[in-house]
Amino acid sequence: MWQRRMLGGNGPSPAARYASAPRRQRNQGSGILVGLPKRAQHINCRKQFAPRLLSLPQTSPSQVSTFLDSTTEAMPHADTTSSSTSALAALKVATQHEHEALDAALDLLHPELSATDYRRHLEAFFGMYAPLEAALSAVVGWSEHGIDLSARCKTKLLRADLVSLGVADPDALPMCQALPSLQTIATAFGSLYVLEGASLGGQLISRHVEKRFGYTAAHGAQYFNGYGARTGPMWMSFREAVNACGREPGPRDDMIAGALATFVAFRQWCESRAAA
Repeated sequence: MWQRRMLGGNGPSPAARYASAPRRQRNQGSGILVGLPKRAQHINCRKQFAPRLLSLPQTSPSQVSTFLDSTTEAMPHADTTSSSTSALAALKVATQHEHEALDAALDLLHPELSATDYRRHLEAFFGMYAPLEAALSAVVGWSEHGIDLSARCKTKLLRADLVSLGVADPDALPMCQALPSLQTIATAFGSLYVLEGASLGGQLISRHVEKRFGYTAAHGAQYFNGYGARTGPMWMSFREAVNACGREPGPRDDMIAGALATFVAFRQWCESRAAA
Protein backbone atom coordinates (compact mmCIF):
# COMPACT_ATOMS: atom_id res chain seq x y z
CA MET A 1 0.00 0.00 0.00
CA TRP A 2 1.24 3.46 -0.87
CA GLN A 3 0.93 6.15 1.74
CA ARG A 4 1.58 9.87 2.39
CA ARG A 5 0.12 13.06 1.03
CA MET A 6 0.92 13.57 -2.63
CA LEU A 7 -0.86 16.89 -2.85
CA GLY A 8 0.69 20.03 -1.39
CA GLY A 9 3.20 20.50 1.40
CA ASN A 10 6.91 21.23 1.44
CA GLY A 11 9.77 19.87 3.51
CA PRO A 12 12.47 17.26 2.99
CA SER A 13 12.15 14.72 0.21
CA PRO A 14 10.99 11.13 0.97
CA ALA A 15 14.54 9.88 0.40
CA ALA A 16 15.96 12.50 2.77
CA ARG A 17 13.44 11.64 5.47
CA TYR A 18 14.17 7.95 5.05
CA ALA A 19 17.92 8.48 5.22
CA SER A 20 17.66 10.56 8.38
CA ALA A 21 15.29 8.18 10.17
CA PRO A 22 16.65 5.89 12.89
CA ARG A 23 17.39 2.43 11.51
CA ARG A 24 14.73 0.86 13.74
CA GLN A 25 12.11 3.10 12.08
CA ARG A 26 13.39 2.33 8.58
CA ASN A 27 12.95 -1.37 9.07
CA GLN A 28 9.49 -1.37 10.60
CA GLY A 29 7.80 -1.42 7.20
CA SER A 30 4.08 -1.65 6.50
CA GLY A 31 1.66 -3.68 4.45
CA ILE A 32 3.44 -6.31 2.36
CA LEU A 33 6.82 -4.64 2.91
CA VAL A 34 9.70 -6.45 4.57
CA GLY A 35 12.98 -5.28 6.13
CA LEU A 36 16.18 -4.70 4.17
CA PRO A 37 19.60 -6.39 4.62
CA LYS A 38 22.98 -4.99 5.63
CA ARG A 39 25.49 -4.23 2.86
CA ALA A 40 27.99 -6.93 3.87
CA GLN A 41 25.31 -9.64 3.89
CA HIS A 42 23.48 -8.72 0.70
CA ILE A 43 24.11 -9.13 -3.02
CA ASN A 44 26.46 -6.73 -4.78
CA CYS A 45 23.59 -4.45 -5.72
CA ARG A 46 25.83 -2.00 -7.56
CA LYS A 47 27.15 -4.59 -10.02
CA GLN A 48 23.78 -6.23 -10.56
CA PHE A 49 21.43 -3.31 -10.98
CA ALA A 50 23.45 -0.21 -11.91
CA PRO A 51 23.45 -1.00 -15.69
CA ARG A 52 19.71 -1.62 -15.64
CA LEU A 53 18.94 1.47 -13.55
CA LEU A 54 21.01 3.61 -15.89
CA SER A 55 18.59 2.67 -18.67
CA LEU A 56 15.81 4.50 -16.79
CA PRO A 57 14.57 7.69 -18.44
CA GLN A 58 16.08 10.84 -16.90
CA THR A 59 18.32 8.89 -14.50
CA SER A 60 21.92 10.05 -14.13
CA PRO A 61 24.90 7.97 -12.96
CA SER A 62 25.11 10.07 -9.78
CA GLN A 63 21.45 9.37 -8.99
CA VAL A 64 22.02 5.65 -9.48
CA SER A 65 25.07 5.74 -7.22
CA THR A 66 23.18 7.60 -4.50
CA PHE A 67 20.24 5.21 -4.74
CA LEU A 68 22.42 2.10 -4.58
CA ASP A 69 24.39 3.43 -1.63
CA SER A 70 21.23 4.17 0.37
CA THR A 71 19.57 0.90 -0.64
CA THR A 72 22.43 -1.44 0.16
CA GLU A 73 23.08 0.42 3.41
CA ALA A 74 19.71 -0.69 4.74
CA MET A 75 19.12 -4.14 3.21
CA PRO A 76 17.83 -7.37 5.08
CA HIS A 77 19.60 -10.61 5.90
CA ALA A 78 18.64 -12.32 2.66
CA ASP A 79 20.40 -13.22 -0.55
CA THR A 80 18.19 -12.46 -3.54
CA THR A 81 20.45 -14.57 -5.77
CA SER A 82 20.01 -17.74 -3.70
CA SER A 83 18.14 -20.57 -5.41
CA SER A 84 16.21 -21.06 -2.15
CA THR A 85 14.85 -17.50 -2.31
CA SER A 86 11.64 -17.14 -4.33
CA ALA A 87 11.47 -14.46 -6.99
CA LEU A 88 8.63 -12.76 -5.12
CA ALA A 89 10.64 -12.66 -1.90
CA ALA A 90 13.63 -11.28 -3.81
CA LEU A 91 11.42 -8.56 -5.30
CA LYS A 92 10.12 -7.53 -1.88
CA VAL A 93 13.63 -7.31 -0.47
CA ALA A 94 15.30 -5.49 -3.34
CA THR A 95 12.53 -2.94 -3.89
CA GLN A 96 11.86 -2.09 -0.25
CA HIS A 97 13.64 1.27 -0.40
CA GLU A 98 11.79 2.57 -3.47
CA HIS A 99 8.53 1.06 -2.26
CA GLU A 100 8.82 3.10 0.91
CA ALA A 101 9.72 6.19 -1.10
CA LEU A 102 6.51 5.77 -3.11
CA ASP A 103 4.62 5.18 0.13
CA ALA A 104 5.97 8.54 1.23
CA ALA A 105 4.64 10.27 -1.90
CA LEU A 106 1.00 9.29 -1.32
CA ASP A 107 -1.46 9.52 1.56
CA LEU A 108 -4.87 8.37 0.44
CA LEU A 109 -5.69 7.24 3.98
CA HIS A 110 -5.22 10.73 5.39
CA PRO A 111 -8.21 11.53 7.67
CA GLU A 112 -8.61 14.97 6.06
CA LEU A 113 -8.38 13.79 2.45
CA SER A 114 -10.73 15.92 0.36
CA ALA A 115 -12.81 14.83 -2.61
CA THR A 116 -10.74 17.15 -4.80
CA ASP A 117 -7.50 15.62 -3.56
CA TYR A 118 -8.89 12.16 -4.21
CA ARG A 119 -9.83 13.07 -7.78
CA ARG A 120 -6.38 14.54 -8.40
CA HIS A 121 -4.80 11.32 -7.18
CA LEU A 122 -6.90 9.37 -9.67
CA GLU A 123 -5.93 11.76 -12.45
CA ALA A 124 -2.25 11.21 -11.69
CA PHE A 125 -2.75 7.43 -11.54
CA PHE A 126 -4.54 7.49 -14.88
CA GLY A 127 -1.65 9.41 -16.41
CA MET A 128 0.70 6.61 -15.35
CA TYR A 129 -1.47 3.54 -15.85
CA ALA A 130 -2.71 4.35 -19.36
CA PRO A 131 0.72 4.52 -21.05
CA LEU A 132 2.35 1.91 -18.77
CA GLU A 133 -0.34 -0.70 -19.33
CA ALA A 134 -0.16 -0.03 -23.06
CA ALA A 135 3.60 -0.70 -22.89
CA LEU A 136 3.03 -3.87 -20.86
CA SER A 137 0.48 -5.08 -23.41
CA ALA A 138 3.07 -4.74 -26.17
CA VAL A 139 5.41 -7.20 -24.41
CA VAL A 140 5.27 -10.74 -25.84
CA GLY A 141 5.09 -13.78 -23.59
CA TRP A 142 2.35 -13.20 -21.01
CA SER A 143 0.18 -16.13 -22.07
CA GLU A 144 3.13 -18.52 -21.90
CA HIS A 145 3.37 -17.66 -18.21
CA GLY A 146 -0.35 -18.01 -17.56
CA ILE A 147 -1.07 -14.29 -17.34
CA ASP A 148 -4.17 -12.76 -18.93
CA LEU A 149 -2.93 -9.18 -18.91
CA SER A 150 -6.20 -7.71 -20.15
CA ALA A 151 -7.94 -9.05 -17.04
CA ARG A 152 -5.40 -7.22 -14.86
CA CYS A 153 -5.40 -3.80 -16.54
CA LYS A 154 -6.81 -0.98 -14.41
CA THR A 155 -6.89 1.89 -16.93
CA LYS A 156 -10.53 1.23 -17.74
CA LEU A 157 -11.43 1.31 -14.04
CA LEU A 158 -9.63 4.62 -13.51
CA ARG A 159 -11.33 6.06 -16.60
CA ALA A 160 -14.77 5.06 -15.29
CA ASP A 161 -14.01 6.54 -11.86
CA LEU A 162 -12.87 9.84 -13.33
CA VAL A 163 -15.92 10.14 -15.57
CA SER A 164 -18.21 9.43 -12.61
CA LEU A 165 -16.38 12.17 -10.66
CA GLY A 166 -16.94 14.76 -13.38
CA VAL A 167 -13.84 14.51 -15.59
CA ALA A 168 -15.34 14.77 -19.06
CA ASP A 169 -12.38 13.40 -21.05
CA PRO A 170 -9.80 11.48 -18.98
CA ASP A 171 -7.78 10.71 -22.10
CA ALA A 172 -7.01 14.42 -22.43
CA LEU A 173 -5.19 14.43 -19.07
CA PRO A 174 -1.36 14.66 -18.99
CA MET A 175 0.34 11.32 -19.56
CA CYS A 176 3.65 10.14 -18.15
CA GLN A 177 6.38 10.03 -20.80
CA ALA A 178 9.26 8.77 -18.62
CA LEU A 179 8.20 5.13 -18.55
CA PRO A 180 10.43 2.23 -17.48
CA SER A 181 12.14 0.25 -20.22
CA LEU A 182 10.44 -3.14 -20.60
CA GLN A 183 12.94 -5.04 -22.72
CA THR A 184 12.05 -8.57 -21.60
CA ILE A 185 9.07 -10.42 -20.18
CA ALA A 186 10.97 -10.57 -16.88
CA THR A 187 11.35 -6.78 -16.65
CA ALA A 188 7.67 -6.50 -17.54
CA PHE A 189 6.83 -8.90 -14.71
CA GLY A 190 8.77 -6.62 -12.37
CA SER A 191 6.74 -3.64 -13.52
CA LEU A 192 3.48 -5.55 -13.17
CA TYR A 193 4.53 -6.53 -9.64
CA VAL A 194 4.27 -2.86 -8.66
CA LEU A 195 0.76 -2.55 -10.09
CA GLU A 196 -0.47 -5.83 -8.65
CA GLY A 197 0.87 -4.86 -5.22
CA ALA A 198 -1.11 -1.64 -5.47
CA SER A 199 -4.25 -3.73 -5.95
CA LEU A 200 -3.68 -5.31 -2.54
CA GLY A 201 -3.36 -1.93 -0.83
CA GLY A 202 -6.39 -0.70 -2.73
CA GLN A 203 -8.66 -2.93 -0.70
CA LEU A 204 -7.99 -0.88 2.42
CA ILE A 205 -8.19 2.43 0.59
CA SER A 206 -11.54 1.46 -0.94
CA ARG A 207 -13.06 1.10 2.51
CA HIS A 208 -11.63 4.46 3.56
CA VAL A 209 -13.03 6.39 0.58
CA GLU A 210 -16.40 4.68 0.90
CA LYS A 211 -16.63 5.75 4.53
CA ARG A 212 -15.41 9.27 3.79
CA PHE A 213 -17.12 10.07 0.47
CA GLY A 214 -19.59 7.26 -0.17
CA TYR A 215 -17.63 6.12 -3.23
CA THR A 216 -18.07 2.46 -4.12
CA ALA A 217 -17.16 -0.05 -6.80
CA ALA A 218 -20.21 1.23 -8.67
CA HIS A 219 -19.31 4.90 -8.37
CA GLY A 220 -15.96 6.62 -7.92
CA ALA A 221 -13.88 3.76 -6.51
CA GLN A 222 -13.78 1.00 -9.10
CA TYR A 223 -9.99 1.22 -9.29
CA PHE A 224 -9.40 0.78 -5.57
CA ASN A 225 -11.94 -2.02 -5.34
CA GLY A 226 -9.99 -3.66 -8.14
CA TYR A 227 -10.61 -7.40 -8.24
CA GLY A 228 -12.99 -7.28 -5.30
CA ALA A 229 -13.62 -10.78 -3.95
CA ARG A 230 -11.12 -12.15 -6.48
CA THR A 231 -8.18 -10.18 -5.02
CA GLY A 232 -6.77 -13.17 -3.15
CA PRO A 233 -6.91 -15.65 -6.04
CA MET A 234 -5.58 -13.07 -8.51
CA TRP A 235 -2.58 -12.36 -6.27
CA MET A 236 -1.92 -16.07 -5.75
CA SER A 237 -1.90 -16.78 -9.48
CA PHE A 238 0.37 -13.80 -10.08
CA ARG A 239 2.74 -14.97 -7.35
CA GLU A 240 3.01 -18.39 -8.97
CA ALA A 241 3.77 -16.85 -12.37
CA VAL A 242 6.41 -14.51 -10.91
CA ASN A 243 8.17 -17.33 -9.09
CA ALA A 244 8.15 -19.52 -12.19
CA CYS A 245 9.46 -16.79 -14.49
CA GLY A 246 12.10 -15.67 -11.98
CA ARG A 247 13.40 -19.10 -11.04
CA GLU A 248 16.83 -18.38 -12.57
CA PRO A 249 19.11 -15.50 -11.47
CA GLY A 250 19.13 -13.70 -14.84
CA PRO A 251 15.36 -13.26 -15.24
CA ARG A 252 15.08 -12.58 -11.52
CA ASP A 253 17.56 -9.72 -11.80
CA ASP A 254 15.57 -8.33 -14.74
CA MET A 255 12.40 -8.51 -12.66
CA ILE A 256 14.00 -6.55 -9.85
CA ALA A 257 15.30 -3.93 -12.29
CA GLY A 258 11.84 -3.61 -13.86
CA ALA A 259 10.17 -3.20 -10.49
CA LEU A 260 12.71 -0.62 -9.31
CA ALA A 261 12.31 1.33 -12.55
CA THR A 262 8.54 1.35 -12.16
CA PHE A 263 8.61 2.47 -8.53
CA VAL A 264 10.97 5.32 -9.49
CA ALA A 265 8.89 6.38 -12.50
CA PHE A 266 5.63 6.22 -10.54
CA ARG A 267 6.99 8.26 -7.65
CA GLN A 268 8.55 10.91 -9.87
CA TRP A 269 5.34 11.19 -11.90
CA CYS A 270 3.15 11.60 -8.81
CA GLU A 271 5.47 14.19 -7.35
CA SER A 272 5.55 16.12 -10.63
CA ARG A 273 1.76 16.13 -10.87
CA ALA A 274 1.45 17.29 -7.24
CA ALA A 275 3.71 20.22 -8.05
CA ALA A 276 1.87 21.11 -11.27
